[in-house]
Amino acid sequence: MKKFIFIALLIFVMLSGCSTSGSVDHYGKAQEYIEAGDRESAISELSAAIQDDPDNAQLYIERAYCYMMPTDVLSVEENYQKAYADFSKAQQLDPDNEEAAIGLYYAEVYRDEIEKAAEGLMEYANGKDDLSEKYQKLMDDVRDGFIRDFLGNTHMVTGYSDGKLIYTLYLRYDAGGHVRTAVSFDANGNQTGSVDTVWDGDHYSTDYIIGHKTGNLYRVEYTFDENGLLRDERQYDMEGVLSDELRYEYDEHGSRTYTYYYKNGTLLPEDSSYNEYEYDSDGRVSRMYDYTLDKTLHGYIDYQYDSKCGKLSGETCYDPDGSIKWYTVSEYDENGNKTHGARYDGEGNLLDERFYK
Repeated sequence: MKKFIFIALLIFVMLSGCSTSGSVDHYGKAQEYIEAGDRESAISELSAAIQDDPDNAQLYIERAYCYMMPTDVLSVEENYQKAYADFSKAQQLDPDNEEAAIGLYYAEVYRDEIEKAAEGLMEYANGKDDLSEKYQKLMDDVRDGFIRDFLGNTHMVTGYSDGKLIYTLYLRYDAGGHVRTAVSFDANGNQTGSVDTVWDGDHYSTDYIIGHKTGNLYRVEYTFDENGLLRDERQYDMEGVLSDELRYEYDEHGSRTYTYYYKNGTLLPEDSSYNEYEYDSDGRVSRMYDYTLDKTLHGYIDYQYDSKCGKLSGETCYDPDGSIKWYTVSEYDENGNKTHGARYDGEGNLLDERFYK
């Protein structure tokens, strides 16, 4: 409920947009329902306000944003179809309304109309020199090849090498914010791969990986033991051929000790590893040393934990000389549920990002 209220307060605009006394009354009640976390009642009041004042673009915008808020009552697909209709109506009534343009962009992204969404966003900006910081950020993301929806989930990302486009990756999500499908294309727009992921409630049993330098898409199958420990990770190319496999062993703390890397069925000792650990006062891993099987230091990872829920909030991977190779950041809500995860390279460039509801 708190997340509902938080999002609502961010997108709810001033009451002065209403013009009739009846619509003002319904709008005020809708705002009270928003603050109480009653999404359906808020939509009902906004619908009544629209009946009283059908030419008020702002009312359609408010109702559309309510449709896009997280809910288990109606399907996400249906909600976004209704939001799309409301944003379209608002833009028809008020072509210069920036919030209508932003909302239509979000709704089109969710409908997988990526190119249309990006073109509409840029077209609206033509000749306008008073765009908000929010709008400017959306345009910057589009120029950088990142298309995100209202909740921050990435629906399209592009990969470059030496300034040349290598791949475009499109992602679709389920109602819980987990990736459902990943589809990749080459620089000429030819589809190169497709992966249907599987989320079993705790982790992905089937996921995707894309080569950031090659653009090759892979299906990854994970096997877990009865304690939830990952035991086997198999990577398949788009022809269904097993290319890479990782097998894991663990110590009595459940910390991974040995990682055996197989390429085309052959163990590669130089790419396999042995790990040693340091623990904090709460018994959590604070540092992991990564060695080759002959005990040559390959690097190490430091772990950080959220001060409130105690879950992993970050990882920083170092080379043996102490330079950063990559790092991750994870965020959680007040109930300890993961809301955001991101991975960066050593220079701080975003490599992957996911949002969760």
